[in-house]
Amino acid sequence: MVNIRQKGQNFERKMAKKFNSSFGLTVERNLQQSINGGDDLLGVPFFSVELKKHNTKSIGTWWRQCAASAKAQNKMPVLIYELPRKQPTVVMNKADVIDCFPSCTTFNEASNRLFVGLVELTWEQFCRVYNYYVAPGTQYHVN
Repeated sequence: MVNIRQKGQNFERKMAKKFNSSFGLTVERNLQQSINGGDDLLGVPFFSVELKKHNTKSIGTWWRQCAASAKAQNKMPVLIYELPRKQPTVVMNKADVIDCFPSCTTFNEASNRLFVGLVELTWEQFCRVYNYYVAPGTQYHVN
């Protein structure tokens, strides 16, 4: 039998390592998230990250939680979920990512009934979005 908490914690560790190796950050799991709420990962500038590892998609429910946390921190919501035997998928507001790509890029719409304007990105596409927001010379750049 799979321990659900352990599965989630392992996914959090995996994604923290992915953020660290992709962006040179020092991201770690938020060990107080179940008590105090907030992001699943600490140390990600501009983005409020919610992580989900489940057998079935529930984007509407997950997005509601992600958007509320992001709003409370004045950050952009980022939902990353992983289904069995699949690569992690990043869900963001289309309005937050559209400027990061040339006009020829098409996005997969996030399949849900509750929210319109969400898109699903690969990790590589999210890396491009992240780098757009932290690039030197932008209003978002981290010193």
